[in-house]
Amino acid sequence: MIELINIKKTYREKEKKYAVLNGLNFTLKQGDMVAILGKSGSGKSTLLRILGLLELPDEGKYHWMDKDIIKEKKTWNRMRNEKIGFIMQDYALLKGLSVYDNIAAPMYIGKKSKREIRSRVLSVVENFQIYDLLEKKVCQLSGGEQQRVAIARAMVQKPQLLLADEPTGSLDDENAEKVMKTLHKLHEQGNSSIIVTHDKRIAKQCEKVYYLENGKLNQL
Repeated sequence: MIELINIKKTYREKEKKYAVLNGLNFTLKQGDMVAILGKSGSGKSTLLRILGLLELPDEGKYHWMDKDIIKEKKTWNRMRNEKIGFIMQDYALLKGLSVYDNIAAPMYIGKKSKREIRSRVLSVVENFQIYDLLEKKVCQLSGGEQQRVAIARAMVQKPQLLLADEPTGSLDDENAEKVMKTLHKLHEQGNSSIIVTHDKRIAKQCEKVYYLENGKLNQL
């Protein structure tokens, strides 16, 4: 499904350059459930942003279904909205809007009917028991509630690829387990997911585990 070939990404800090990703190679098959571990600052979030078409690598190739996706920039917006679900570490929610509008936002862009949008939103909130929060503004929610909303938004489009940056980081054990059960359901339906986590208990629930170090991925 996805193949990254010799991906390089360098950042400049003052007058110095440092390589975050340095000739990284990675293959993801349809239906894979993958965890990525690594120290803070090792480039895990940068890798997710490249996979999620939010950032370009400096060098290398990104193949999606055998297409060189870096050359297909005109399709990026559609792919981000329809094929990729992204759970950001900082949630990236619209805090002045309601929970309902935040979850529905990807489908507003896709011009779905109001009936279909409502049906999808109600279906996904059921998994996270946040129905009673739908009319509240995001700024009124706790950190854990905001994280559940961010996860629901990522899943509302039934993405082919789910990218999750510390999806259970602000959740208690009970809600973390609910998140993992939902990810496993997506996996059973043939969807692919990549989970960046510091929690080895979460990583153990994935089929494949990689460690990002010195700009490269090593399978454990």
